[in-house]
Amino acid sequence: MVIPIVLYTGKRKWKKLLINDIEEKVEGYAENWLEYTLIDVNEFSNEQLLADNLIITKAMLIEKSKNKEELYKNIEEVINIQKE
Repeated sequence: MVIPIVLYTGKRKWKKLLINDIEEKVEGYAENWLEYTLIDVNEFSNEQLLADNLIITKAMLIEKSKNKEELYKNIEEVINIQKE
């Protein structure tokens, strides 16, 4: 079983694509919509992502970084939490 997940960190609100909008047709999909689970990282605060004990939330925090400085800061915070 494959469960497609989109981890989105963009500035704009995510817009679901229609298969008809994709040049190459995807075989095996009867519906017009691609089915997947959307996780919009921007809906979570950094504090929420740090508070959870799951590794995936730490990866989401790092992925959410907008520039090098924020990336370094977020990596440092994740490392410090792992040391505790």
